[in-house]
This record gives sequence, structure tokens and C-alpha cells, in this order.
Amino acid sequence: MTNDQQPAESNDLQEREARSDYGFRMKCDCGELSDLSAAGYIERESLDARIACSHCGTSIHYGRAVAGIRDRHDPALDNSAVARFAWYHSSTSPDWSSPDYTSRFAALVREAELRLGHRYGTHIQRAKALHVGTYKAAVENMLRRMRDQDDATSSFYLYRV
Repeated sequence: MTNDQQPAESNDLQEREARSDYGFRMKCDCGELSDLSAAGYIERESLDARIACSHCGTSIHYGRAVAGIRDRHDPALDNSAVARFAWYHSSTSPDWSSPDYTSRFAALVREAELRLGHRYGTHIQRAKALHVGTYKAAVENMLRRMRDQDDATSSFYLYRV
């Protein structure tokens, strides 16, 4: 990376707008996207999770697999602009961003493999994606983990990356 490509100093990073009023865009097999409000998503999800395509009328069974980009004009979709924004990551590790975190985590997984007598999945653990997003997205991820992944009593740490 050349000096003119270096990310801005952390004090110069732009915060992304935190909104809760967004809707969704669902992809149909015809290739088009249909808008669905957040309220409609919740309302229809409890019934059959289907909407009619606004272009061809085909029934779209919606969810994560067919969700399209919410805002095609989002500045963060421009690769040259990504380094100008502040991104966040939530973790239960108080030292997640330390230089030796990865090697210490890998050692813990190897110990578990030896103790349990089978492959615990070191390769799977190393292949996990790092999720970063807006401040709001990091908090939502933390709340989801507390609700869905037995992390209700865990301490969480919010990192600006």
C-alpha cells in the first residue's frame, strides 16, 4: 500500500448514520428486486414469509438467501471510500485485537482437540469471517449473540477498527 492509500487516522474517520427505519429488497427469480418494509417483513414472516414480486407477480419466499442490497447508493459500496468510515466489531474477548490473539486462540483449540480426542475444527475456527459494520450493527450482533448463542451472561467489548 502506498502512503496515499493509507486509511485516515482514526480521529478523521466518518461515522455511518445509524437508522432503524430501513426496509428490505428481495430478489426474485426474474432478476428484479421488490421492496419490503421492516414492518411488512415482521408481519409476513409470522405467516408465510412470502411477497409477490412487484415486477412479475411471482411469489418470493423471502429471507437472508434472497435479500438484496438495501441502498445501492450507499457510499460504503465504493471500494475507494471504505477506509474513510469507522467500522466496529463486538467480541467477548477483552484483548481481541492484540497481535498474539490469533495464535493464542489456535493454541486453545488445539488443546481442546487433544483433550477431547478428536478434531474440534481448528480449520473451521480459523476460517470464520470477521464481521465489522456500523456501531449499530455491532450492537445488534452483540444482542443477537446474547439471545441466540448462550452469550447472555458474557461480557462484551466494542472495538472501533
